Amino acid sequence: MVWSELTDSHHEIITEHQLRETDARGAINCVPIEIYPESGNLKEPISKWVFKVDYQGITRDLPEWFDGEKAEAAARSAAKAWKKQKVITRKTKELTEGHYYIYADVDTVRGSAVIGYVSGSAVIKDVRDSAVIECVSGSAVIECVSNSAVIEYVRDSAVIEYVCGSAVIKDVSGSAVIECVSGSAVIECVSGSAVIEYVRGSAVIKDVRGSAVIGYVSGSAVIIVYTVIDPTCLKTQTAVMIDRSVYGKVTVHVGK
Repeated sequence: MVWSELTDSHHEIITEHQLRETDARGAINCVPIEIYPESGNLKEPISKWVFKVDYQGITRDLPEWFDGEKAEAAARSAAKAWKKQKVITRKTKELTEGHYYIYADVDTVRGSAVIGYVSGSAVIKDVRDSAVIECVSGSAVIECVSNSAVIEYVRDSAVIEYVCGSAVIKDVSGSAVIECVSGSAVIECVSGSAVIEYVRGSAVIKDVRGSAVIGYVSGSAVIIVYTVIDPTCLKTQTAVMIDRSVYGKVTVHVGK
């Protein structure tokens, strides 16, 4: 039974531990398994988690040597160490390397740290370097995202207070709020009733849809919209809105 401090991907775990999926005759050497809470809340007792074989990783019948009961017992035992390492439930000063799930306040996420998700009312003060946050949900708050950090998905009523440097946020949806985007930061998609309050510098927002709102655009910032956005939000002569809200027609608005 093996797992990784750096990832939960079966393929990456197999690579990290240099496992051989099949032997010379093509027989299966390892079987990918999973254990997780159905609710998604990793703070639940492991005794309530669900065990299963990841059949997506198996292209044929399970091997004769595989014992489901023993595998489940081993998985529940290993999950204790996995949870202790990866699930952050107490205030933490810094996370620099590894793969984590955050339920409590963290001062800094940096280096090559990867955050599976930030949930509940957790607050992260600073995300920087090449750190990656895969999902921010609930009422979680990220105070600053900088350098080349990446946030893949912001949803629900989560708040990102400041995005700068060359940071990237790939998808903002639900009623999430981004308060300020500056520098050369990029937001790839804004949808639902999400709000971007302030865009400045050379920041780029590539795709605005639904009932999303863009409040204020300045500097040489560029926004590309597929919904009707009032062009008076462009506050400088170098701010640009590319309006694709009418199918087959492109209108370019420049700030006054």
